[in-house]
Amino acid sequence: MARWQQKPYKKSFLDNKALPLVTIVSKCKSMSDEDFDQVMAEWDAKFYEAEAQVLRPMVQGDGLLQLMQKNLPEARVLAILNKLDTDRV
Repeated sequence: MARWQQKPYKKSFLDNKALPLVTIVSKCKSMSDEDFDQVMAEWDAKFYEAEAQVLRPMVQGDGLLQLMQKNLPEARVLAILNKLDTDRV
């Protein structure tokens, strides 16, 4: 919680982790597999456990992004969740 209160951390989290995730979730339905793989490779982010827990509902939960999640291929959901689980600080 103390880290979240730091403005540089908050901005970095939003710019480098949350917004790219929202973009990937919203656009990956229309991407080719090659484009998706490239975007995932270019998303150079490492996640703390708490960050992954916050971001996970954006990929799989029923929330604000439910419309973007609709018809999201299961393989891509698993690829995004795998990145959240394995690319750790």
